[in-house]
Amino acid sequence: MTEVRLPEFSVHSTPPDGVWPRMKITNFDTWYSGGSFRSEAVESPQRDGNFDPGDVQISAKTFTLEGLLESRTHEDLVARDFDLLNSLQGSRSRWPLHVIDAGGDRYRTVVVDGIVDVETFHARKARFKIPFRADDPFKYGELVSRSAMIPNDVGVGLMFPLFSTKVAPAGKLDFGSIGRDGRVALPNTGNETAWPVFKVRGPAPNGFTITNVNEGRILRYSAPVLGGQSIWINTDTGRAEVDGIADVTRSLTRYEWSGIPRGGSATFQLDAVGADMNVTLLTAETRPTWR
Repeated sequence: MTEVRLPEFSVHSTPPDGVWPRMKITNFDTWYSGGSFRSEAVESPQRDGNFDPGDVQISAKTFTLEGLLESRTHEDLVARDFDLLNSLQGSRSRWPLHVIDAGGDRYRTVVVDGIVDVETFHARKARFKIPFRADDPFKYGELVSRSAMIPNDVGVGLMFPLFSTKVAPAGKLDFGSIGRDGRVALPNTGNETAWPVFKVRGPAPNGFTITNVNEGRILRYSAPVLGGQSIWINTDTGRAEVDGIADVTRSLTRYEWSGIPRGGSATFQLDAVGADMNVTLLTAETRPTWR
């Protein structure tokens, strides 16, 4: 069972009963195919082959959704359901197209890239074809979020005895509080590197560092963070913002960017710069990423 979820309607491999119009997927293979690559390869003079091009980039992803549209009546087909399809073509805004299948819920941010083609073959039925383009070619899964606080404190993980009347009612497990060692671990079940977003909530009077424990790579933010204020650091765009709005990237004085490897995980450590921080919160977010 596959569902393609668009802003105004969904298309299914097996349309649900009692829902009109009925929209059935007939071909969606290009969603699953790989994208095209580009590189800066330079031919080697007076010898075979090229110089090593270094990083190879993936181009924008294009794919097509083909399907069958069945309306309740001919009047519905002409007066309403064709407009539903064509409304996609009129919008140049980008939106997430979700595909729910055996692999879970994954999405790309897309725009309709051409003409929505419609061909009537029955009084109540038509074939349709919708071309899409995703400038970011990767597919993303559901958001994964982990949080931890500093300074160090107790209350991490299970508290023993497991069944206690002191901390929790008898017969219930107490999983403790949010992590207080400033350390979070983020998984990536996808097949491409995932790039996390860090949100550090102050106070942090002298700034802070975030270290990738696995690789030793460090991000350093060297400006004061007020109590209740949050600094967002996006490792994909290389941008830092106050509360996700004002650009403060200039205050990143060390930026050794690192992601989460495909099929693996990475652990990140928040530390104070200079004076101790008072119950400062690190939230790290990412989405599993696929080609």
